[in-house]
Amino acid sequence: MSLTIVPIDDSDVSVDLFDPAIHPSLAGFLEGPEKSTPYAVVLTNNLPQPIVGLTVRWIRTDDQGNRPVATIRSDSFLYSRSPIVPAKGHLLVTPTNFQTPRPPGTHFIGATFRARGFNDRLDGSSGVTVSFDTIIFEDGHVLGPDESRTLASLEARKGSGRDIAQRVRQAMANGENVQALLRSLSSEPADNDGPRRLWTARFAGTLIHTLTDFAGPTPQLDQLENLPVLPRFFRKQ
Repeated sequence: MSLTIVPIDDSDVSVDLFDPAIHPSLAGFLEGPEKSTPYAVVLTNNLPQPIVGLTVRWIRTDDQGNRPVATIRSDSFLYSRSPIVPAKGHLLVTPTNFQTPRPPGTHFIGATFRARGFNDRLDGSSGVTVSFDTIIFEDGHVLGPDESRTLASLEARKGSGRDIAQRVRQAMANGENVQALLRSLSSEPADNDGPRRLWTARFAGTLIHTLTDFAGPTPQLDQLENLPVLPRFFRKQ
């Protein structure tokens, strides 16, 4: 199976097929049959500032010519403020993980997105393409076509966090049934406010299980009200 990498026409980053001889600091993550995968690429950050947001799309072509897309993303604007790729650093990208090395003696850190069975579906495809759809640097400059609408989703998420926290606080102050409110918000269908509605439903679903003390401190609401400030997104001219 060949893997096609959609090229990025910008010297701020480079993308290469994973090669343990070239990327020894990343090789440990793929050691062992349960971890090996032919779908591994390395994103190199060539700038002296970190990458704080990344969306990657895996596109497989099936026998009927259909091209289903699996989108994976991670960013530094939710609960963790750790960079996705350090300044001048490397990131191992597979269909199931983002992983970046840390200094000797520490563990890999990263994000896991889906079960490893996803690789089996890729193996059954006639072709696999990986696209670095959205790359966000610390200063806000963006690379990639953003077909995933990651930028809009990030902006919607911050607004949704603030709004749902305020609605829950108001319900608590009025003596309303907070769990009923959260159940309603978590199941409400999406409308024209797509990304914002989606994040409201996700946050409500999480709060149903984590917000249980309606009389004491509410760090969950504090966190949602104070999600990190987003940079001003822009593209280089």
